[in-house]
Amino acid sequence: LFDKLTFPNSFSPESLWVHSVGVAVTSSSLADYLHFSMSDQAYTCGLIHDIGKLAKLKYDQYKFCEELTKAHQSGLDNYQTEIEQDSIRHDILGGLIAKSWGISKLVGSVAKWHHEEERSKRTDIDDPDAHKLIDIVQFSNSLINEMKFGNSGHGKKATPSARIMRRLQISEDQLDEFEEKLKVELGREKEHLVLLSQ
Repeated sequence: LFDKLTFPNSFSPESLWVHSVGVAVTSSSLADYLHFSMSDQAYTCGLIHDIGKLAKLKYDQYKFCEELTKAHQSGLDNYQTEIEQDSIRHDILGGLIAKSWGISKLVGSVAKWHHEEERSKRTDIDDPDAHKLIDIVQFSNSLINEMKFGNSGHGKKATPSARIMRRLQISEDQLDEFEEKLKVELGREKEHLVLLSQ
C-alpha cells in the first residue's frame, strides 16, 4: 500500500510493525512475569495498540508524514505532536476502529487509553483488570521505545513511568531482571521477523 511514499526519519510501516510486535511480546511477557492471567489478551492488545497510526497513514499519508517530521523537529513523540497540532489522535482513532470492527471492548479500551497514565481520566473503564492491562501495554510501549525495537514514528526516548512501575509493583531490580529475559525473547522474535520479510 505504501510503496510509493518516502517516509521521514527512518520510519516505515515495517518498522511500525516491528514496534507493535515488540510491544505485544513485552506485554505478554510482563503479564506472565507479574502472574497476571491475561497474557494472551496482553499480546493482542500490544499488537493492535497503534492501529490508529495505520488508519491515519492509509487516510492521508502525506499529512501523517508531516506529523512525523514535526515530531522529530520538535523533539516530541507522535502523541504529543497530535495534541499540539490539534490533529486526529491515533489512540482515540484506534479505539473507534476496534469498536467499529467489533474487536473486543478490552482491545478497544487499550488502543484508546494506551497513552493515558492517570486511571481517573480513563473515563469509560471501571474494571481493575482492564486498567492493569492498559498499564502493562503502556509500560511495554515505553520500554520498547527505550530499547529502540522498531520505530513507532518518533525518535524521542521514552522511559517507563515510575507511577506505573509502582502500580504494577515492579522494583528497579525486577525491571533489570525482566529486561534481561526480554532481550532474549526479542532476539528470537527479530529472527522470525527477518524470515518473514525475505
